This record gives sequence, structure tokens and C-alpha cells, in this order.
Amino acid sequence: MKYLEYAYNLYPSILKILKYLVGASVFLWLIVFTYLNVIPSSKNCYHAAILQKQKLLEETPSPRIIITGSSSAAFGINSTILHNDFNLPVVNMALDSDLGSSFMLKQLEGHLQPNDIVLLVVDYQTSQKGNLLPQLITGDYLSEARDWRSSFTLSERLNGHLAYYWYISRSFFLSIWDMAHISKESSFSNVYTSRGFDSKGDLVSHLGQPPYFKNSLPALVVDSTLNQQIEEVNSFNRYATQKQAKLFWVIGSCSQGYFEQNQKAIQQYESVLNNTLFCPIIGNSLTGVMDDALYFDSQNHPNAEGRKIWTYRIVELLDSFDF
Repeated sequence: MKYLEYAYNLYPSILKILKYLVGASVFLWLIVFTYLNVIPSSKNCYHAAILQKQKLLEETPSPRIIITGSSSAAFGINSTILHNDFNLPVVNMALDSDLGSSFMLKQLEGHLQPNDIVLLVVDYQTSQKGNLLPQLITGDYLSEARDWRSSFTLSERLNGHLAYYWYISRSFFLSIWDMAHISKESSFSNVYTSRGFDSKGDLVSHLGQPPYFKNSLPALVVDSTLNQQIEEVNSFNRYATQKQAKLFWVIGSCSQGYFEQNQKAIQQYESVLNNTLFCPIIGNSLTGVMDDALYFDSQNHPNAEGRKIWTYRIVELLDSFDF
């Protein structure tokens, strides 16, 4: 009886150890499978859209309007309006703010042609080097994207790769879950998918969806990294000029609440731009500011009505330039 009681008392501990061993084994195998390319990446992943956007860039004839930059441009620009006004084909390359402006500009190198117009749309929180996780994910779909990654510290690389392995582990089990028809995708997950982009590269899957914007607004901090970011943009502007293309900086759209909360930092941000940026700026910090009700799920993602308003503002300002 004592042996039975002892075994019974050990049972919870043994169960915990077994769960840990199984979890660790699965995690390690996922790492191995990833490097061996045994686990296929989901073609419907939001970042998989980099494939179709790259194809658009390579196949759309010049002269053309190329939009690149932060997610506000993916969600908030209607390329059809631009096309109709300027009678030029439009390619919307914008995907994720966390890719960083350096990644975005490297993606265009080697593809600019004479008379191309590039709109670099930069949200306030978009840094030069971005975050490693989305850069790793895009590299799974487009091998060239691995060359566009920024340099990260050892700590940033460790955190980025841990986040990546958590991401693929979660994606792997969710794919099994979905294949078993155990759950249905939510309307929100149907927005963040590569299927959500139209033929010009605009994200349209959020149009008509109920709002998710909860007014949880982050604070904006302007530091010396902005100067480094602008230096790289100035270098790209010289490259664009050599290619007889034209580069414009567009401050990303943001909600009225975010603008008011961070007004002092935004004034500092705009002052740095005006004093150090060589390429023309479309409008100013107020150009993309709209009522909070015109945003879908964050302070940078306009809904259908906000998208139309912001695009027409950009068109009106672009009309004043001589291309």
C-alpha cells in the first residue's frame, strides 16, 4: 500500500516532467525542420504578400507610382484613385512598419526606372532597422529579402529568433488545428492574410469590417535614430535622382487622439525632417490626421472612409508638383 501511495503522490510530478519533455522535443524538432525546410510556410500568412508585391514591382511597366513604407500605406491608400488621377500604374509595396525603412528601401534598389515616382510613407513609430521577427518571416517566402535585413545586436538577434521559433510553433499547430476543421478563422484573422491584397497591392480585407480600434495609444519618442534614418533616406534619394526617378516622403496617417497625445514629440519629429531631409515632403504632420472613428484597428490603419479621405489629400498635394 505504501508503494501505491508513493507512486500516486509522484504521479503529478511525473506528468509535469513528461509534458515538459514532449514540449521541448517538439520545439527542438520544429527548429530542425525549419532549417531543413520541412515545415512549409503558410501561403496565406500576411507577410507572404511580399511575394506578390515583389512580382508587381518587377512586372509593372515604368513610369509608375511606387508606394512603399509603413502599414498605414497598406491599409490607408487607395491606389485606384492615384491611378485615375495621374494615369500611371500604381504598385503598393507597403506591408509592415516593423520591417523598418532600411528594409523597405533596399527592396526597391535595382528596380527604379526613369520617371518613376516613389512615395515613402513612414509612420512615426517606424524605425530605420525595424524588428528582426518580420524580417525573418518574409525571408521564408522571398529569399532575396534575407539580404535586406538590418544589423542587430546579439540580444536583439536572440530575442528575434526566439520570437520566430514561437511564431512557427504556433503557426504549425494552428495549421493542424485548421486542417482538422476544429476551429474557424475569425473575421479579424481574415484581414491579416496575403489574400487580403488587391491587384495593385492595397490591403482591402479590412474594408467593411467592424472596428477594432480601442484607443490604446503608444507614446512617441524621438531620438537620434531618426537622424540616422533620414541619412539613409537621403542616400536613397541620391540614388533615385541618378536613376531619374523622384522620391517623396509622406508622413503616415494617424488618429486625432494619437496626434494630440504626442503633439510635442510630433513637432520635434517634423522639425528634424524639415531641417535634414533632402527629398520633398508631401504635406505636413496634419495631412494624415483624421478622426479616431476613421480607423480600423490601430491609430495608423484607416478604414474605408478614412482611406478615401487620406488618398484624396495626397493626390491634391501631389498635383502641385511638376513630374
